[in-house]
Amino acid sequence: MSVGGRIVLMPTEDHHEPIQAYSNFGQNVIITSQGFEPSKLYAVRTSPVVFTNLTDQTQEVVFYHVPGTPNSGPIAPGGHYTFNYRFALALVYGNKSGSEHGHVYIGLCPPSCG
Repeated sequence: MSVGGRIVLMPTEDHHEPIQAYSNFGQNVIITSQGFEPSKLYAVRTSPVVFTNLTDQTQEVVFYHVPGTPNSGPIAPGGHYTFNYRFALALVYGNKSGSEHGHVYIGLCPPSCG
């Protein structure tokens, strides 16, 4: 796909599974013109979480309610931001304007997994 005049590979999860818009198991969040996909990500602690900007504008991911968690800084069109936590944690994040939000659950199981 073309983003900001650059060819960017669409992020996928293991086995080339597409990222689901609402809820997904994996390590990737895509930033679209409609917001974040998935809006709920269940990630493992041993691999980094990657936010990829698939819009034509520079974006920034802002993390809420966790002291010491740095914001992403500017993410250029087609660029990405990576972070890693080695312990279980639930993070709420959003865009810089506060109009879009999402959740990352690192090392935490969703209610449906028992």
